[in-house]
Amino acid sequence: MISQTDVCVTTRSGDCAPVVTKTPILDAGDVASKRQEILDYFHHTLTPEQVVYSWSGVRALVDDKTANLSSNSREYQLELTTDEQGKVPLLNVLGGKLTTYRALAEKALEKLLPFFPHMGPAWTSGAPLPGGDLATKDLNHFIENLAEIFPWLPAQLALRYAQNYGTITYHILKECHQLEDLGYHFGHGLYEKEVLYLVEKEWARHADDILWRRTKLGLFLTEAQRDELQKWLVMHSHLHFLKAI
Repeated sequence: MISQTDVCVTTRSGDCAPVVTKTPILDAGDVASKRQEILDYFHHTLTPEQVVYSWSGVRALVDDKTANLSSNSREYQLELTTDEQGKVPLLNVLGGKLTTYRALAEKALEKLLPFFPHMGPAWTSGAPLPGGDLATKDLNHFIENLAEIFPWLPAQLALRYAQNYGTITYHILKECHQLEDLGYHFGHGLYEKEVLYLVEKEWARHADDILWRRTKLGLFLTEAQRDELQKWLVMHSHLHFLKAI
C-alpha cells in the first residue's frame, strides 16, 4: 500500500527525461491519472505514446503497527535461527534499503560470527566499490584523463563509461587504440567490448541483463537492435561463459 505518489524527473545523457513514480505508469489510464503531476515538470504536454518505459520500486517494510504508513520504520531486522543442534544457522534479513546495504551486510556477518570463528575482521567501510578507486576521487578529472588516454573515444561514450564503470573502463578498453577496436556496434554506444565485459565479469546472459539491469540502454535501442543483441548473445555468450565462473 502506498500513501502518496512522488514524481521524479531524471535527465540521462541529455536524451530523455523519464518520469519515475512510486507506482508504475502501465497504460494510458495511468498517464491520464498522473497527468497533472507530470505536467508540473514539463513545458509541453506528455502523451501516453511518449512513455517508453516505467518501473516500480518496491521496498519491503517490517510492520511496526503504526497507523501512518509514511511513519513506518525503514530499519531492517535480522532474525537468526538454527537447527535443533544449534549448529546450522539460518539468517533472515527483513526490510532494509539499498543505501544501508554495506552496514547491513556487516551486521549480518557479526550475527554469523559464532558459527564461523575464523572469519576475519570487518574491512568494507574504507574499501571502494569496484571501479570506484579513482586516483583523485574526482569524476571530472577521471573523465579528462580518459580523454587524454583515449582521444578517439567519443565524449558521450567516455562519460557513460566513467559513470557506469569508473576505473573498470581501463579494463574494457584494454588493447583498444581506435573506435573500431571496440568491435561490433549494436547501437547507441553499445559495443561488443562492453558486452563481452558484462558477460565475462558481470554474468550477463540475456539482452535484458545488459539493456535494463546493467545499463538503461534499452531506452534508446530499437526493437530490431535489441533482437540483434539477443541473437548475438545466444550465438557467442557460451564461448565466454567459462571466463565468468
